[in-house]
Amino acid sequence: MKQKFNSFYIAIWTVIVLVYHAVLFLLVNQLKKELFEQPVFWVNYAWMMIAFVIWLVAECIAKSTKKGNLRPLTAVVYPFVVVSFLATTILYFFAMKVVLIGVVIPMIIVVGLFVIGYCLASVQVVALAQSPNPSKGLLRVEELANYFSEIEQFATDQTQKALHHLTILCRDLHSVEKGEEVKELEKRIYEYASFIKHDIQQGESTNVYLHMEKVEQLLKERASLIAK
Repeated sequence: MKQKFNSFYIAIWTVIVLVYHAVLFLLVNQLKKELFEQPVFWVNYAWMMIAFVIWLVAECIAKSTKKGNLRPLTAVVYPFVVVSFLATTILYFFAMKVVLIGVVIPMIIVVGLFVIGYCLASVQVVALAQSPNPSKGLLRVEELANYFSEIEQFATDQTQKALHHLTILCRDLHSVEKGEEVKELEKRIYEYASFIKHDIQQGESTNVYLHMEKVEQLLKERASLIAK
């Protein structure tokens, strides 16, 4: 699916870039050929090409976060491309009057702001990936089996077996009306379930097994309370 999306996006990007070239060079050729002899024109053109390439690369490599399906990296790239397009378009009209440094300085500022934004977005992506998701909003024990099953795909082979064991233990769980004691136990189970997910994301092989054992213990305590 990702490969198909990339191919589709590359095709759209190629059309946009070709249209940009056609409009730019046809207009300059028809209205002011002498611009082709100006270094300012080619620096301006190089700036926009860099923006296009960065846009393509970012769109192809950026991944959606699991929280809200956000894409912080592309969220930074699009303003950069728009600002670059507007700035270069304006500067094309003054290419005969503006000295070279008048293009280079704005380009350095815009690219510098983009790099800062990109670094901040990268930090945000890492933080979103590593922050624990408090049991994915688990409110019912019926959801535990699917919760552990989803985590399995991110775990190592050895951890997958232990997670699969928890999935089986939770497969037949059902909500019951047994008072506050059972509810408190279930809250603790959800809490340790989120710890397990966080451990796997962080590669904490020691903690993850301790938390799995705790979940299993709490499940047994819950079963004992319900059986009374």
